[in-house]
Amino acid sequence: REKRPGVSEIGYLVARQHWGSGIAREAVSAVLDQVLRVEGQRRVIADTDPENTASNGLLKALGFTLEGRLREEWETHLGVRDTFLWGLLASDW
Repeated sequence: REKRPGVSEIGYLVARQHWGSGIAREAVSAVLDQVLRVEGQRRVIADTDPENTASNGLLKALGFTLEGRLREEWETHLGVRDTFLWGLLASDW
């Protein structure tokens, strides 16, 4: 969804039985193509739990840059959690 003009945020959930199958990479890549190439957005952002190594690895592999860490940003079923902020510029895609 668009956060502000030219900037979109991406998020995803994958059912546990599909973890490691490559479906997230395929889906996120398709969304990035649409948002950055077709729609002409200049930037896509994402936030993840620092302990979610799969999502952090996926974003890094897709060219996202880790831009920061917000401490105690979310209150979840796991308790209060930090978040990693990731960014991808159209010129990097």
